[in-house]
This record gives sequence, structure tokens and C-alpha cells, in this order.
Amino acid sequence: MAPLGSPDLSAIAPVGHTPQLDRAPDCLADGTPEVLRDELVALLGPDRVLARPIDLIRYATDASPYRLFPKVVVIARDADDVRKVLAFARDRIGRDSRSRRRAGDCERGRARSCRTATRR
Repeated sequence: MAPLGSPDLSAIAPVGHTPQLDRAPDCLADGTPEVLRDELVALLGPDRVLARPIDLIRYATDASPYRLFPKVVVIARDADDVRKVLAFARDRIGRDSRSRRRAGDCERGRARSCRTATRR
């Protein structure tokens, strides 16, 4: 038996487990693509668009077991901002290719696609 206060890592280390790589993809190294970032900054202002790699990594995880890296993070302050961003996404990206993340979408807080989260 180990003396009191000495760590015994074998008690918590998984047996036969290979560590998983926890690395952001290389495409995030430059952050949000410049054209997308510039268009959203022109639409909302620089204080409402998070485009640095660290911002994208920060918003890639939530309470769910999934890790999805966004291309950009937009901080909407009111309904007008939401309207502008959804119109932008519809015109630039297409109706079914966007997703949104907000607190309380489901039990675990994970993002749901607009197709499943919005009634038509």
C-alpha cells in the first residue's frame, strides 16, 4: 500500500487505452476565411465577429460528446442582428447548410441544424 498522499495513477489510468489526438484541423490555422470575416464585420461590426483560431476552437465544444469547429462565431445582441445573419447565411451559403448554437437547444446544449430546430 502506498503512503497517504502519494499518487497512484494506476488506479485511474485506463488499461490498454491509446490516447486520442486532440488537435484542431490545419484549416483553422488562419482562423475564419478572410472574405467571410470581412463580410460579417461589415454587416455587424468587428466586436460581434469572432474569427481567430482560438475563438473557433473555444466554440467547438459544448456539453455534448461532439466537437464541431465553426467557420466563424457571431455574437448577436438583438433580434435585428439575428435577422441580418440569417439573411446573410441564406443568400451566401444556402438554406440547408447552416447551423446555429445557443444555450438550451437540447438537454446537453449541443447545436442543432436549422432544419430540425426551426418549424417551416
